Amino acid sequence: GEVLRVRYEDLHADTKAQRVRMLEFLGLNAAEGDEPSTETFTKAGYESSDPAKYRRQGEVGDWKKYFTDQARAWYHDVAGDSLVRAGYANDEHW
Repeated sequence: GEVLRVRYEDLHADTKAQRVRMLEFLGLNAAEGDEPSTETFTKAGYESSDPAKYRRQGEVGDWKKYFTDQARAWYHDVAGDSLVRAGYANDEHW
């Protein structure tokens, strides 16, 4: 089957264009759908920054506040090749 690669950073940078890409990939007409909103929980940007909350601020790179150097090293060791293939190895957010 086909796979559509959607990066979290791209969703934040241009939500409208990424939304259209995803809907078109699914064979849907973006013009017929509702715009993202906080009421439908389809738009990022909630007030909470509590990591225990399901719906949080949704900031790119926010994970850095919670990863220790040890966790970052472990994650990079385990997912290193995947990070490179996904374009994150030299990403400013990593």
